[in-house]
Amino acid sequence: MPMKSRVAAALVAVAASAQALLSQQPPQRQAPPAATFRVQVDAVELDTFVTDAQGNPVTDLTVDDFEVLEDGKTQAIISFSLVNIPIERTERPLFAASPIEPDVQTNNRDEGRLYVIALDEVGPEQALRTRRFLHRFVERYFAANDVAAVVFLGRALGKNAQDFTGNRRLLLNAIDSFSGGFSAEPTPPSAAVAIGRGAAAGPSPAGPPGACLTDGERAFAVRSVMSSLRTLTEFMAGIRGRHKALLLFSQGFPVDMFKVVDYRGGVLCLQEEDAHAAIVAATRGNVTIYPIDPRGLAPDGGLGDAETASSPDPLARMEARSSLRALADVTGGFAVIDSNSIEGAFDRIVRENSTY
Repeated sequence: MPMKSRVAAALVAVAASAQALLSQQPPQRQAPPAATFRVQVDAVELDTFVTDAQGNPVTDLTVDDFEVLEDGKTQAIISFSLVNIPIERTERPLFAASPIEPDVQTNNRDEGRLYVIALDEVGPEQALRTRRFLHRFVERYFAANDVAAVVFLGRALGKNAQDFTGNRRLLLNAIDSFSGGFSAEPTPPSAAVAIGRGAAAGPSPAGPPGACLTDGERAFAVRSVMSSLRTLTEFMAGIRGRHKALLLFSQGFPVDMFKVVDYRGGVLCLQEEDAHAAIVAATRGNVTIYPIDPRGLAPDGGLGDAETASSPDPLARMEARSSLRALADVTGGFAVIDSNSIEGAFDRIVRENSTY
């Protein structure tokens, strides 16, 4: 046999032997495919309202004028735009006392402002004032391209609330059903532990400042209001693509809001947990809170000095109003307290929610 033929035969024999040997070995396991994890990062919307020294909105800013920090680290700005929503007025015929409601309703409306009017439990007289002021807001400041809802906090009847609508008549019907609820003069946090002991127990030490309401009807009322506020802000935070304004008519809350705002961990009572969750939802969801205390406003728009001075517990009133200021400060709004400038407040609210 020639040399080349013998080499080729040897190679064939070796290959056949190797194939037979491989066929006798157990199959080897293959490495599993690499796992793939999908990560979704949502952009966070931040609305800013910038004014000059006269309080007028500044509209010539660019993306280079802003810096966003999170935990001290600069974050990338991937989108920047100026929002300028026109105010569309509804024409009122000369022979009519108010604008005529259109016969046909449509969802094809121009972009407008979004308001939620939240009515806390207040005294009967303050409820009448609240209704008067809200009539003024709806009739003079609510534009044809706006939408609003009316909700009741605490133990008020939810059936009288009004879902989002641009219909003034429906909004005013819900506002007129507001009677104030079961309000009482707020109890300061420093006197919380005395709640529920009853008058027969006599005077007792108040306990440490910032103590929580733990017993009695007042404690239940505060928990109910704080729970309603939390549910409301969490719902509003889920509305995308719009800046949201919460007009909160309240006499204040016996909750140490500054403690809640500066919370760094630890134990919170139930009403404080709800207040903290409400603030977190509002700040992350572009919900601006405008607290309005009707007690400092007389029905004609003037300041009720005599009634302000007759408060049975000045400390309770001061601490309750501090809670309203804290809600406004942390969410970018402002509080209307002991002020006769309700017209100026409504005008400013509309301005801040029109150009930003």
